[in-house]
Amino acid sequence: MKTFVVILSVIVLSISEIYGQNFYATFHTGYGFGTAPREYINYTTTYNSNNNIYNSISKSVSFGEGYYLTCSFGYNINQILSVELALQYSSSASQDFGSNYYFYSSQYSIYSEEVSGHSYLANPSILISTSINDFKPYLKIGPIIGIADLTVNSNNNYNNTNSTQITETQTFLNGGVAFGYNAAIGVTYDVAQNIGLMLEINDRSLSYAPTKGELQKYTVDGVDKLPGLQVYDKQIEFKDNITSTSNTQPNYNNPQQQPKVQYPFSSVAISFGVKYSF
Repeated sequence: MKTFVVILSVIVLSISEIYGQNFYATFHTGYGFGTAPREYINYTTTYNSNNNIYNSISKSVSFGEGYYLTCSFGYNINQILSVELALQYSSSASQDFGSNYYFYSSQYSIYSEEVSGHSYLANPSILISTSINDFKPYLKIGPIIGIADLTVNSNNNYNNTNSTQITETQTFLNGGVAFGYNAAIGVTYDVAQNIGLMLEINDRSLSYAPTKGELQKYTVDGVDKLPGLQVYDKQIEFKDNITSTSNTQPNYNNPQQQPKVQYPFSSVAISFGVKYSF
């Protein structure tokens, strides 16, 4: 038994000596700038003594804008080719939308909406690298798959003569899978035998369509009205196809159905990190 343990220990140590530098792990963080934006429209109605003036303003947004955290594990097949699996979390910067409606000089509605999101992604990649002294430039590319979510907070301030009503809601959208691809160029600078500093620029192309939504907050002048709502008013199912007729009546015991919408999570990001080989 002791002989077997000794032989096994020698084999393990030998493999570790031969392949010890072939595995690595990285951790880096950075900021992404949204790309491939979607157009949203803000509406404004201005009242004057003669008629209402309608104004529409287009705003381009991408929920790929925000902070990134990435942890990856890789294997060097040889000095040029490597394979890697990265796990990434990103938090989208809030996007603000709004509309103002003036019905009469003393009656108006001011609506504002804030949308933010998160993504949790897995990114397997192939890396091609070279070496210039202590610098190791590299190129990597691979698909992205994961999950995401969006939170929509809204505020509607309705004023009628001497009375004001403020309605606040929060809707959480999730479900479904996000697909895309990621390409990156970067460089690692060796500061020690097993440690390197990283600089990386990523081009991420990603879109996400939630499959369900839930109203999590509904207050009127600070009073919670959510418990009094039916399922139809609190839950949403997003569908690729919805068919109805003029005689279709909603079933208030089931979620309402709405068309599925693709939201952009694309970005160009720059990040800094540390690489440890073992």
